[in-house]
Amino acid sequence: MAGERSVKGKITKAFGSKAFKSGGYSLLASVIVIVIVFALNLAVGALPANWTKFDMTDTGMFSLSDQSKELVKSIDEPVTIYVLQSGSNGETVYELALQYRALNSNITVEVRDPVANPGFVQQYTDEQLGYGVIVESARRTATVSSSSLYRTELSTDGSYQYYFEGESLITGALDRVTTDALPKIYRLVGHGETELSAALTESIENDNFELADLSLLSMDSVPEDADCVLIHRPSSDLSEDDAAKLASYLEGGGALMLFTEYPAGELTNLCALAADYGLAPVDGLVVERNASYYISGYPLFLLPVLGEHEITSPLTHEQSYILVPGAQGLTTLDDARDTLNFTSLMQTSKDAISKLKGTELDTTEKEEGDIDGPFDLAYAVTEDNEDGQARFIWVASGSITEDSADSIVSGANTGFILNSLGWLTGKDSSVTIRSAAITNNYLTLTAGAATAWSIVFTVALPLAVLAAGIVVYVIRRKRV
Repeated sequence: MAGERSVKGKITKAFGSKAFKSGGYSLLASVIVIVIVFALNLAVGALPANWTKFDMTDTGMFSLSDQSKELVKSIDEPVTIYVLQSGSNGETVYELALQYRALNSNITVEVRDPVANPGFVQQYTDEQLGYGVIVESARRTATVSSSSLYRTELSTDGSYQYYFEGESLITGALDRVTTDALPKIYRLVGHGETELSAALTESIENDNFELADLSLLSMDSVPEDADCVLIHRPSSDLSEDDAAKLASYLEGGGALMLFTEYPAGELTNLCALAADYGLAPVDGLVVERNASYYISGYPLFLLPVLGEHEITSPLTHEQSYILVPGAQGLTTLDDARDTLNFTSLMQTSKDAISKLKGTELDTTEKEEGDIDGPFDLAYAVTEDNEDGQARFIWVASGSITEDSADSIVSGANTGFILNSLGWLTGKDSSVTIRSAAITNNYLTLTAGAATAWSIVFTVALPLAVLAAGIVVYVIRRKRV
């Protein structure tokens, strides 16, 4: 009994000791800290992704542009973004999708494993999406394949440029599934028109336009569901019958977008149609002589000033250049109807000239007969009538639609085209988001800017370093 009391006493004493109390306090404090950390993790996990994750990439791969934010915030119906992910495959897209969910509670992001559940994708499409995206609303669905999320371009120096298209495609898909009706654009065929490049076609379709070919030869008129007719670089003239059908379509409140090559004046019936809306081509091929308005070394590759219009305002805001190769000038006719409204979308400097020798020119200097600038390179024309408003855009350069020109100005040419189609069709928004460059992106310099920077780095900077060295040397000599 005495032994038991002795043991109990020792135990009681041990529990009452300072060491035990100190250890107990430490244990309790540790438990409290663990609980707090666990609760904080739960709380932080419930916060929007844009509060807890930061985009550290140079090109903002995981950040949304103002255009995306505006569109996403306007969505007032439930939309689900299904990210096809298996392991680390699709993780980049998932991180981007969370940015959309963070902006609008109507957007839900869910992950589906296409390897474990291949039947899920087959419910929506027969296309191989890989680790892509499916966006669904009560109206319709839109799909984005993993192959379209990344784009590769061969640059002029032979290197490859890699781009991430995630934001543009997902924002476009959200726009598509929440839009009441998709504008329909008919591409005129039958006059040697140049096909749109695959990249431009994809951009137009991703911006939620429907594209279809139109041959007027077997039709009495332009289809009633045409929101716009696109004539792209025809090599032969319209027939009088085709021109009449297009004229009737415009009179009924239609929309027409025209891209022509030099010399457009040889397309007599097409020019007659344009003349009815107050426009005509200027003779010759435009050569820019102000170094601030063309690509360095290429005075036929024009960098015009953008006019004031809702088509060009987003590009002006971003301080983007439009590259217009091989352009012809446009002018308004003196006898144009008073009901026509003209807006120049892009213009050269006053130093530009139009060379009458055209593609056979052997000098960029002014010769006898050459015409002085400035020259308008694209016009937007409207006319109100009883059946609505006719809208007409003429761009006097076919090469503006080429992928090579677009890549030099980092997609700004495509942005201009999409904005133009959006304005022509009355579309509320156009998705003209730039691709995020995974490698380097182009810096567009005018010839004047290239010369100025060359002087800075080859003359001014070395002289400044030399001067600084001399000053330091003199100061040290005086101290001695």
